[in-house]
Amino acid sequence: MSAHVGVFGGGQPPVLRVSAGDEVVTGTLGLWAGRVTPEHTLADVLRLRAAYPGVGPHTLTGPIAVEGARPGDALGVEIIEARPGTHGFNLATPHGLSRGVLADRFPDGILRHFDIDSVAGVASSGDLRLPIRPFPGFVGVAPAAPQPHGSVEPGTFGGNLDIADAVPGSTVWLPVQRAGGLLYLGDGHAAQGNGELNGTAIECDLDVLRVRLRLAPGVLLRYPRITSTEHLTTVGLGANLAEAVRIATEDMVTWAASTGLTEADAYVLCSVAGQVCLSQVVNRVVGVHLRLARNLLPRCAAWWS
Repeated sequence: MSAHVGVFGGGQPPVLRVSAGDEVVTGTLGLWAGRVTPEHTLADVLRLRAAYPGVGPHTLTGPIAVEGARPGDALGVEIIEARPGTHGFNLATPHGLSRGVLADRFPDGILRHFDIDSVAGVASSGDLRLPIRPFPGFVGVAPAAPQPHGSVEPGTFGGNLDIADAVPGSTVWLPVQRAGGLLYLGDGHAAQGNGELNGTAIECDLDVLRVRLRLAPGVLLRYPRITSTEHLTTVGLGANLAEAVRIATEDMVTWAASTGLTEADAYVLCSVAGQVCLSQVVNRVVGVHLRLARNLLPRCAAWWS
């Protein structure tokens, strides 16, 4: 399947056409076309970065068209399986290049290579050993604008959301903006903390990414949402934390009220039981996600049940 580095949308023709309900099995390459190897030094990676000027680092698989999807619908990307490759890395670029929150404290940058053991479910690098929780950091549809869009900044179309909850067992719902939806997947992560504080996760290939594509006709979303058996999750993207939290909260109040609660009760529920998490603070806009337990709501709608 076709891969694009750093840009998506803008009239790229679909490489696959499927029907709603179909499963798609593919793979995704890591940053910069998956060209970072365990032998690369920080200087090597920075030279590789410089070879892709003016675009993002993400290698995106797609676009995938879903028959019948049109603006005003919601496209559901059910994550069934995400199997990482055996090598991953975490990169904090040097001060002046980095969006990491402590770039001034680590001005020379950091590169850590990780060995990924999917059978044991761990990633290790020197003294660091942690459980993996693989997922695609990039799940997005083609934006409505006709020009190509850089891969770094997420938006209402989804994209580089970097939400660590988008693991197998979850469904990412996206507002369709162009006929067919035109779905892109990429930015494999073996593990990521909320915030992605130094700029990257454990970046890796996803050797296997299995998704089921679902369509909710006439379900008009303002921003992406995520569903799982346990939680409903809304997404907020803004110029600052307050704006992002407000967007996520407004959407959750609307969503919870659609299950039979009053808007006032929905707002109270968000305050007493909701969980606001920083998705990422390094993608030019601040991203948050707000989780609410499904069992606190009166009922669910057919499209996300």
